[in-house]
Amino acid sequence: MRATPLLVLGDLCIDTVVPDRLPRSWGELGVSEEPVFRVPIDERVGGSAFQFARHAAAAGAQPLVVGCVGKDLAGDSVIAALDRAGCCSHIQRAEVAPTARTVVTFDAHGTRLLITTERSANDLLSEDFVRSIALPSQACLVWVAGHCLRDQAVPRWGAVAEALGRAREAGARVVVDVVPHDFHRLFTGLDDLRSQIGPVDGIAAELASLRRWLGIGSAHGAPSAQALADTVSATLDLVPFTIVRYHHGTTYRQLAGARTGFRAAEVRTVPDAGAFVGFGDFLASLAVRDYLEHLQSPAAHAEGTGF
Repeated sequence: MRATPLLVLGDLCIDTVVPDRLPRSWGELGVSEEPVFRVPIDERVGGSAFQFARHAAAAGAQPLVVGCVGKDLAGDSVIAALDRAGCCSHIQRAEVAPTARTVVTFDAHGTRLLITTERSANDLLSEDFVRSIALPSQACLVWVAGHCLRDQAVPRWGAVAEALGRAREAGARVVVDVVPHDFHRLFTGLDDLRSQIGPVDGIAAELASLRRWLGIGSAHGAPSAQALADTVSATLDLVPFTIVRYHHGTTYRQLAGARTGFRAAEVRTVPDAGAFVGFGDFLASLAVRDYLEHLQSPAAHAEGTGF
């Protein structure tokens, strides 16, 4: 595959991760109890932009991350980690807000708890900064994590709009990663999202989050390969490209599809808690790699790109 430029927009942060499941479930923690768990704790660079970009780089793409971190040691760590992962970056340094931090832990049943900085440097990415940097001049894919779109009152909203406008002028296509899982509270549906950010050419999401957001109802019973396939088909009626995934029990499934007839499936064993952080981004990067390779094939050109 020719190395393809990708523009990646999303959060950058430092993750404090408890890599093993806690010995009890959240429901077992009484309100009057003061539990103390002595467990291994890891600190690592994370965030939606970093996780997707580092996996995309490992898969052979050329990700360019645009974001903002604080003028602090945590921000230095983020920039150094992007460089080590082989990711190009344009990173603004905020004077008045710290680099974001997130605490990630899992209970005995594997239910995740996230605690994250309410206001951080992520929010302060500015339009002026985006105007001042060079974006890929050739057609590329823009990966936009929904975290960028949480708050229209912060500077990042205008900065993302500026980046998307410039990228589309260069022929880029926009894929939105439907995160966080309450994305349906931010936008009432795809038409609402398009009215706010312009054309959307692809959607990546967890199965339950996507069905809730698109208003196509919850999958009856436990998630299944059939529900995954049905959801991909329904989503392709709305956009040219999609990636949908779910995890249930010990199995993680992902199905990617496009109107060109492209399909790519992944079936993996759910990793342990520590390795689970960013695992969805890893699977998504594989689907993007396979789809870009598909677009370079004679079969895709015969059908028309559809993307």
